Amino acid sequence: MNAAESGSGTRSEPGDRAVPNERIGVVGYTVRAAMPAPDTEATLAALASCGYVNIEPSSGLYGYTGAELGALIDAAGMKAPSVGLGLGEIEDDLDGVLATAEALDARYVRISGSRSWDAAEYSRVAGVLNDAGARTHAEGITLAYHNHAFEFEAENGGRLYDILVRETDPDLVDLELDLYWSVVGGVDPVELFTEYPGRFPLLHVKDRAPDGSIADVGTGTIDFGRIFAHSELAGVEYYFVENDSPKPDGITSARASYANLRALRY
Repeated sequence: MNAAESGSGTRSEPGDRAVPNERIGVVGYTVRAAMPAPDTEATLAALASCGYVNIEPSSGLYGYTGAELGALIDAAGMKAPSVGLGLGEIEDDLDGVLATAEALDARYVRISGSRSWDAAEYSRVAGVLNDAGARTHAEGITLAYHNHAFEFEAENGGRLYDILVRETDPDLVDLELDLYWSVVGGVDPVELFTEYPGRFPLLHVKDRAPDGSIADVGTGTIDFGRIFAHSELAGVEYYFVENDSPKPDGITSARASYANLRALRY
């Protein structure tokens, strides 16, 4: 169990700070089963009733165009400050990526990597993100990279994650740190914040159960208070809760995570 987890009475003492509600969001992947039509409006209304004001759509936008989904999110009284799209879209249809982000009024477009990538591919992707990021940045949209655990594996004595971070321009490319996957990868998020200050405007906040599975925020072993105490160093703007395998359903999981995150003091 690494330093980001609580373990054996080592959880940090609560302070008087709280995550601002306007900075809390939910990753659409948590409710992906209920986001496509005809359930979209009801799902968004349920999330809003939980207290969420932000959502990060992904999963192909659930069959909608950016404009269509943006209108539904707006009607629910929510915003989409970030959207998850694919690297292929950035490489092959950057105009479409910009149009989608602008329709959603998203300031960030994040992508994820692949376990099959080697060091050379991470270097290539860094170049793609730099080139595309120069254009999106001019339009007020920043590209970001979302990690899983495999990026923290070593190749030729160095972490694959470091290749991407060090070879991307910090003025053009940001990072979305998935706290669960970084912990699974044996990495302390606070150490990443210290190594790469100001590069983490987006967090995926999900907890780790004692058996290693994903848990609702506040019900597992990750010491979020200790991590969030370094949010200013990291440059965090948004805290998106997520559960990849929600039980009994996405809305119930999202509601529990929201309540626990709002109650957290650090």
